[in-house]
Amino acid sequence: MKNKRVFLFLISMITVILMAKGQQVETWLSLGPLPVSQPGFIKGPDVSGNDFDDKFILSNEYLNLAEINPKDGAPLLWDDYRPRTWSAEQVSDDGFLQLKPEKPAFQIAY
Repeated sequence: MKNKRVFLFLISMITVILMAKGQQVETWLSLGPLPVSQPGFIKGPDVSGNDFDDKFILSNEYLNLAEINPKDGAPLLWDDYRPRTWSAEQVSDDGFLQLKPEKPAFQIAY
């Protein structure tokens, strides 16, 4: 009985994987790029002795992703107090989303 369940589970997972491979994303709900603050220890090691790395920008929680409910056209007030808007962006023929950076050196996009 257990072997039969495992077999059915594997067949269903293979079916789901094969069906998912044929889907291509055409639009992506996007916000940004948005300016973020320069990390405090960008020159030299921090208190733990770690040198600055790009991962430190991404490790800061600018938004609590569990609490946002993005929709096309929905506003969001960013840290610089400028209202931003979620927008549905078209992906390129290769399936990539092209971001248009602003002036600040440090930015993040959702």
